[in-house]
Amino acid sequence: IIAYQSLAFIARLSWGERKYDGFFMRRYAYSARYPVLYLGAETGHWNDGLYAHLRLMLTQHANLGMGGTLTYALQAGAIFGKVPNTMLWHADGNQGFAYDPYRFTFLHGGQIMADKYVTLQTEWNGMGILFNLIPGIRWLHLRELVEAKIAYGYCNPKQYSISNPQGNLYAEVGVGIGN
Repeated sequence: IIAYQSLAFIARLSWGERKYDGFFMRRYAYSARYPVLYLGAETGHWNDGLYAHLRLMLTQHANLGMGGTLTYALQAGAIFGKVPNTMLWHADGNQGFAYDPYRFTFLHGGQIMADKYVTLQTEWNGMGILFNLIPGIRWLHLRELVEAKIAYGYCNPKQYSISNPQGNLYAEVGVGIGN
């Protein structure tokens, strides 16, 4: 049994972003000019020692004018101190049939474990730049979608005994049609 106690701090920094404040709820209207920065720090104690987990995430939903929209999320993090494999960072795999832009579609949970990691998720929505040129298809309001996702994780071989201590690289590219 693994028992741990932790203290976490998460900050969200945004510039030039409009928001709506409701009753205990805040809704954001994303800014296309500036990215949003998320900072996270967690420290704690588990059965065998202390650990710290630092995270950084940069996201942006950019309007490309006639070229559609580009959404990206860049995330990096590191875990300091030895933790059990269940407390390492795991790449988020797809758990169901619904599409999630921040999960890896063909990756199962636990395939990539790391104490230092970097991920990049990008999605381009063409907003009909090609399908609007086809007569008769324009009224369907079809949109071109292209996505690319990359994850790289590294585990310190001195601390962990996992199958691939040199590092794991995973990438996937997808093309689709949306409405």
